Amino acid sequence: MKTRFISIVALLLTLLLSACAQDSGGGQSDGDGAPPPGEGRPLGIEVIQVIQEGGFDIDYYAEPVSNLEWDIEIEFDTRDLEQVYDFYVAWLEDELGATVIEEERAGDEIEANFSRTGDFEGEISVDLDDGRVEFDFDVDVFDSSEFDILAFSDENFPLFPEDVHDVEWDFSYEHSTGTPQEVFDHYDAWLTANGWTQDNVDDDDDGEFEAEYSRQGVWLELEVEDDDDGSVEVEWEINKARFYGSGR
Repeated sequence: MKTRFISIVALLLTLLLSACAQDSGGGQSDGDGAPPPGEGRPLGIEVIQVIQEGGFDIDYYAEPVSNLEWDIEIEFDTRDLEQVYDFYVAWLEDELGATVIEEERAGDEIEANFSRTGDFEGEISVDLDDGRVEFDFDVDVFDSSEFDILAFSDENFPLFPEDVHDVEWDFSYEHSTGTPQEVFDHYDAWLTANGWTQDNVDDDDDGEFEAEYSRQGVWLELEVEDDDDGSVEVEWEINKARFYGSGR
């Protein structure tokens, strides 16, 4: 059973692929001993291509799900954080009907909280780091919402018109049925069927499973665990800098 929620990822990646240009990388380590994109670590454009080829249109273990959270970080080859910020605030207000309810400015950083009553709430931030604007878009969708979450990444999703140097994202949700073992096995089989190779798995705890997968040099992590309320939480992390650290 295909999920519309995870289509966010596939559709957004399509947009990024059409807009990204090759980037030469360069610069210092991104932390945890990880090299910068293009120097022992894939460029954003390469990550996007691998994800698309890997069929990243995930089958849910079961529906419905709850506590949908989604975050994407994009590093643009521009220094104009005001333009990036204004671009995305305009989209939130004009296209999604959201309201910016709080804004904070401090030096080379702007943060804003936004919401649409009954549907979602979140935060956007832009800051200047090593001569590039880093954009972070974080949204939580309410369980009772009838809002079409695909609005975050359908063909109308705006991508600021500058080259993308790097991209990484994560998303999570909860299942009300199944055990952690059953849920993990479901997603592990799906990844394997789509060309991802399991490199490392930690399943010492019956209530928690954590595994890393790779495909053509791109890494992701899947974590499945019992939640306090009896549900099973699933978290995906894709192309995080720490995956490419010195221990790799």
